[in-house]
Amino acid sequence: MSQMNALLIILAGAFGMVFFTEMRRRRALRGFWDRACMGIRWRRRFPDSPKTEIREFLSVVVGAFGFRPSRRCCFSPDDKVMDIYRALNRVAPVRLGDGFAAGG
Repeated sequence: MSQMNALLIILAGAFGMVFFTEMRRRRALRGFWDRACMGIRWRRRFPDSPKTEIREFLSVVVGAFGFRPSRRCCFSPDDKVMDIYRALNRVAPVRLGDGFAAGG
């Protein structure tokens, strides 16, 4: 019975970690998801590009990050790919030389 309790504790801990990680991820991406459709901004920024080409580009971006295809209209032409990546992964910027001190 003690093995079953240990397994339940491990499973509960794993579920809790996944749950809180997903909640943090959703909160970080909320700034993108709460936007209205950015299609008009894309058309104004790239007036010579057909809608299908813009949609195809956004589909590639959305697919690369593993988002639902319906999220493609949430991204603006002013968004930077690294900003989306950082929001998704919460990566702190690394400065050159950090941790590479001579002799240490």
